[in-house]
Amino acid sequence: MSIAAGNPIVLSMNAPSASQVGNQAPYQWQRNGFNLINGGRVFGARTFSLTISSAEPSDSGVYRLIARNACSQTISDEYEVIVYCPADFNRDGGIDGSDVSEFFFAWESGDLSGDVNADGGIDGLDVDYFFSRWENGC
Repeated sequence: MSIAAGNPIVLSMNAPSASQVGNQAPYQWQRNGFNLINGGRVFGARTFSLTISSAEPSDSGVYRLIARNACSQTISDEYEVIVYCPADFNRDGGIDGSDVSEFFFAWESGDLSGDVNADGGIDGLDVDYFFSRWENGC
């Protein structure tokens, strides 16, 4: 899954029923093998549905859910999440004039990639959003 920085990451899993084991919660989301905790932009770290509001490139990684019950644990499939900077329109790792050129090419041709603010339309709001991110370095 690729998502532009600033948008939420929402992951959900149909996990098997799990009863609590001691003081442990039955569900635990992990990124790159490390447990996530609720707080700041992270919600639902110990439920079957995880939300990270206003994603940042540092949120990129491999996510999985662990569900526990009294007898065993089940580990979900892994989901790779890539959070990219919308100002790096060509995704070459740098923010420069070529991003501006490629953004305007997509925007003027009505290509859906020009909808950088993800509001479902290609309009002046995308130009404002792109340049806001571009001027701030992401």
